[in-house]
Amino acid sequence: MNDVLDVALRLLVVFAVFLVLPLVVGQTEHKVMAYMQGRLGPMYAGGFHGWAQLVADGVKFAQKEDVVPKDADRRVFQLAPAVALLPYLLVLVAIPVGPGEGPSGRSSTPASSSCSP
Repeated sequence: MNDVLDVALRLLVVFAVFLVLPLVVGQTEHKVMAYMQGRLGPMYAGGFHGWAQLVADGVKFAQKEDVVPKDADRRVFQLAPAVALLPYLLVLVAIPVGPGEGPSGRSSTPASSSCSP
């Protein structure tokens, strides 16, 4: 596989994880809190296991007002989350997802050693 395609696929996997993992955590949080508090709402919103509750939370999050302090540099204030997230994304891209080739072109998995003479 060519290197550009490999990096692109790894980036795609990282972005998919970053999009799906918050949904799983949010769904788990809703389920646990609803169970602890004896509420039925998050379990039945939208039918199948409360999937519409996650959509409603996403819409609510997207509609929140962007509050920037009066004396702050607006560009720096808006770029700060991306700058903080970038190192973590770069580390995740470097993590191998599956079997691949090492720098010498051979398989990166170690050969099984045998004890026979």
